[in-house]
Amino acid sequence: MELYERIEQIIVTLRPAFSREATFQWFVLLLWGARLTGLYVFSVLLG
Repeated sequence: MELYERIEQIIVTLRPAFSREATFQWFVLLLWGARLTGLYVFSVLLG
């Protein structure tokens, strides 16, 4: 769980790069989607 908390900390530091909150939220959603998809693909390849 510490890894996900650290990822959240890093993502939050990127907030000033976005002028709109909605754009930042889409960015966060995109990052988590890519992370979870990557985990799924990795597990399929090893499984």
